[in-house]
Amino acid sequence: MPKFFFNHTSHEDVSVDESGTEFPSLEAAYLDTCSAILDISFEKLRERIDPTEDIFEIVSELGDLLVTIPFKEVLHPHQSQGRPGSRTEQLTATSARLMERRRTVKAEFDEEFARTQAGFKAIRSNLVRLDMACSAHWPQPK
Repeated sequence: MPKFFFNHTSHEDVSVDESGTEFPSLEAAYLDTCSAILDISFEKLRERIDPTEDIFEIVSELGDLLVTIPFKEVLHPHQSQGRPGSRTEQLTATSARLMERRRTVKAEFDEEFARTQAGFKAIRSNLVRLDMACSAHWPQPK
């Protein structure tokens, strides 16, 4: 299961997630983040702090920024409705393409690695046969 990291920016403060959390998909991570945004916003509002300028970033294990979720987008969803191609939608689409690309590159890497292992196995086998053939013609000195 992929691990995602959630960095929170609030005014001048940036909290970087060092441990990350596993989710089955980016969508699940996104939905959980939206829920967290609501919880954090309620707490901030109770303290009379405006949460609308806060932002969460969802980052991949490789350090790629996948999605930026402004609190404003979650707190005022009617403002982002009817607006084709919101920033979050664009980033979600981009991240889906990046995740698919990662899967493709990993599959290609795994395939190449398997071919390389097979090549090394063949080389080892040939070296053993060569050593045996050489030993038969040139006995080792005692």
